[in-house]
Amino acid sequence: MNPAPETGAADSPRTTVFCRDAPRRSLIERLVPGAAVHGFAVDAALGAMRSRADAIVLDLGAIEGREADLVRSLRRARPDARVYLLVAPHAEPLARDLLKVGATDYLVLPDGIRQLPDMLARRPGPAAPAGPPAAGTDWKALFDASCDLASLAARDPDAVLSAGLRILVRATHAVRGAVFTRGADVRRLEACVWAGEPGGPQAGISDAERSAAACALGSDAASIVHLAGRDARGTSRPPGAGELPGMVIALPLRADAGPVGAVCLLSRQEAAPDRAALDALERLVGALARAYEAAGRQRG
Repeated sequence: MNPAPETGAADSPRTTVFCRDAPRRSLIERLVPGAAVHGFAVDAALGAMRSRADAIVLDLGAIEGREADLVRSLRRARPDARVYLLVAPHAEPLARDLLKVGATDYLVLPDGIRQLPDMLARRPGPAAPAGPPAAGTDWKALFDASCDLASLAARDPDAVLSAGLRILVRATHAVRGAVFTRGADVRRLEACVWAGEPGGPQAGISDAERSAAACALGSDAASIVHLAGRDARGTSRPPGAGELPGMVIALPLRADAGPVGAVCLLSRQEAAPDRAALDALERLVGALARAYEAAGRQRG
């Protein structure tokens, strides 16, 4: 049998693809001309919603442990779109389970990927229901935050930071958030904007948050500080006096021109987010940094 030609079907739908493997992305771009192919899950979800894509293709090999959450969230957010999966042979049982929570169909790698144009051209029956909400990362909230951040615009950079921080606090269900930048004393980080509770003066910012921000500013990765035995302000308390087990998640606020500061989110959760959720948060904070940088250029 001759292999399928590397061209897309004439009636291929609007398609958004999430795939981290660069050679595979290149092949998909040849197989499905016009598809929007992304290397990051949040970018793919944002693209699917903004373009009103008819089909969403997920390479499950790059999604770590929250596959059902992701499929359910996409199905709830885009009930009219079809969700297709690319899976390794060993992951085929997982793909069959995901059909029950909203996925439309799947292809087994590596050879199955050449069937993608034909699969996209088919018009299947009604999609499976999204199923009940799953515990864990609130992917729908993170995707909504992606859309909100993408449309963020203001001539005042501080207004961009303030609005963006509120979006992040809401998406992550954080107790509060703060954006740290260097003040007049460049050796010390200062909280320039904050959101959530308590929303009072900068005196409420804890040393734990400031330390986490400093670590994040000097790194390309998120910094997580666990706060068991501290109250909402991060202050040590004796047992039974309003303790709030949780953590601070600090992420570098890094624009194209370089580091701008850091974002800290005070969370009630005790378990650190998984890698996929941290990837999503890093992308969201990166979008905020780019919006902040663009607002500064407009004001200048």
